[in-house]
Amino acid sequence: NRREPWKLVKESKEDAATVFYAAAQLVKCLGVLLQPFTPYSASRIFEMLGLGRASLDWGEASKELPAGSRIAEPQPLFRKILDEELEVFRVRMAH
Repeated sequence: NRREPWKLVKESKEDAATVFYAAAQLVKCLGVLLQPFTPYSASRIFEMLGLGRASLDWGEASKELPAGSRIAEPQPLFRKILDEELEVFRVRMAH
């Protein structure tokens, strides 16, 4: 947020590209870390990053994304839990 890439893209496309690349690289690393716990969601992350639905091992986390990679339209990984659903869960857990 400090770099404000939405503003930076108007001032310097090259600097904005660096910020977006670093963010995409971080998302890829998070996908690798999440993979053992949420394999489907990790796979969706990799797909949005243009890496296909392949499973990546720990060693892949630090490998750089190919320069010029195209990122797909982002989609939510998880749906929002509605207040009503949360209340049902609380009632069930209280018993």
